[in-house]
Amino acid sequence: MAGVPRRPPFRIRKPGARFPAVPSTTAAGARALGAIVLSLFGATVPAAAASKPAPPPVLTLESGGDIVAAPGVARRALLLASGRTATFEVTWEARLGDTDIAGGAAEVTVRPGVTARLPIAIPLPAIERPSGLTLRVSARGLASPSVGKSWSFTAYDADLAARLIDLFGRARVALYDPSGSARSALRSLGLAVDEVTSFEGLAVHRGDLIIIGPGGFGRSAENLGPILGARARSGARILVLEQPELPPTLSEDLRLWPAFPAGRESELMLDASHPIVAGIPATDAGAFFASGGGVRPLVPPSRGNFRVVAGVRARNGAAWREGIALLEMPVGAGMTIIAQAPLAAAYAREPLARVLLVNTLAYLLVDPPAPVRVVLYGHGDQDLPVCLARLKPILPTTAARLAGVDVLVAPGDWPAYRLQADAALPPKAEVARFLSDGGTVLLLNPQPLVTEYLQGLSGGAVWFARPASGPLPDPAGVPLLRGIAGADLALLGRPDADDFRLRTAVGRAEVEPLLMAPGLSVYRVGRGRLVALTLPEGDACASPRTASLLSRLLTNLGIPLDRSPGADPEAVSQLAD
Repeated sequence: MAGVPRRPPFRIRKPGARFPAVPSTTAAGARALGAIVLSLFGATVPAAAASKPAPPPVLTLESGGDIVAAPGVARRALLLASGRTATFEVTWEARLGDTDIAGGAAEVTVRPGVTARLPIAIPLPAIERPSGLTLRVSARGLASPSVGKSWSFTAYDADLAARLIDLFGRARVALYDPSGSARSALRSLGLAVDEVTSFEGLAVHRGDLIIIGPGGFGRSAENLGPILGARARSGARILVLEQPELPPTLSEDLRLWPAFPAGRESELMLDASHPIVAGIPATDAGAFFASGGGVRPLVPPSRGNFRVVAGVRARNGAAWREGIALLEMPVGAGMTIIAQAPLAAAYAREPLARVLLVNTLAYLLVDPPAPVRVVLYGHGDQDLPVCLARLKPILPTTAARLAGVDVLVAPGDWPAYRLQADAALPPKAEVARFLSDGGTVLLLNPQPLVTEYLQGLSGGAVWFARPASGPLPDPAGVPLLRGIAGADLALLGRPDADDFRLRTAVGRAEVEPLLMAPGLSVYRVGRGRLVALTLPEGDACASPRTASLLSRLLTNLGIPLDRSPGADPEAVSQLAD
């Protein structure tokens, strides 16, 4: 009617406030009022004339991405649709982590064929680390049941959120996802996903990242492993998500086998300094990785370069069993991350899964750091201890000068006799200068018979002493021990050998001990780092558990290793003390 203001489609109220009753002016309302009057006089109301409750609306959320910035305001829009004209009371609340941070309510009128839009603004406080944000919405009409729905997001520091959104928006991603389990999560993060339906599509993809969705390795996927191995060696970045089956072709190419089922009695191994898990409390990560999500963790490789980002260890009688839930493997010029933790399966319901998936994608999409330049103070494998030579480190011989070198590997036992007089190698004084100026020197099997040579290389006063008894070092916060359990350090050294010791020599660079363990000591020398490593002998050195430990130590030092297949999985899954 002219002159009568139209009623707005909704109005905002504070949480907990109550709306006054609103008289209905629709035909359905008139019929309902007539039915009440007739019933007072005992009249019968025809069934067709009785009022029908409005069906609950269909609730959706306008796309805005799953990454939100804090501090800031997360703005989203709730969309409501219904086949009948009806008014609904809509309430919403937002929770950041375990804290309620915002809420509101409104009346929304929905008409057939027209989608009603309710803007929602969620103010976010500053946060110390990534946190899950949950938006819960409830809608109830007159005489109709209420309907509810929730959506999950991840809040990041505002600057980091902006970088992530930009990074994901520019990325070119190939996804092989036969089950369709990863598609929704990846797109909600703003990734432009190119869904590939054949292995050949992966072979020719020239984008930034290849992702294999959960269950991508089935019984008919035997050719997938070799294709991924070839792509990795040529420089591709690959993310493999939650695989119940790992066919032999993948095992031979990337050395992967399923380990024991994870359980809550397991102990967490977490590389807290790794960008994928940095800032995540160990208590939260422990419960998440131990759950396993129904997918078995991986047997640790026994050779090659790899990092254990997260894993679980469990006692089996007198032995340890180890399973890896998140594994980083440099393969050739590329990088592969295998995530047996339920990053995709738990994405919608578990904030930690969302944080880990975002962090993993970002880690794979950013430019990698420059490789470490490592050289050998010697002339080949004949100058290496047999225990280390089995792992086939890739060590070019050093030139006469050490300019541009980051890590120098030097024998510390009998080969040192003939190296001392080798004019083709840098003088010992130059090695000592390289160390004190910030380089890293790895001494292999240092022994008293070449004490003078060791003093010349290190620039310090060298002596040998029996290993000190006491608890083994805690790997937390020690870069050299990333992805290593403290108990495994007992595998190093020899029962009858004295350990290398170093102290400041008069007039030389200051020496400070950083780590002391049987067979392993680390010293700060000036601005550099000296690592003295005594290797086990015989069968102890050849065991899969020791080979796996040495591979991790060398990887943490930046030393490239041969990528040949690993040992028998049964030998590695039962890691004897």
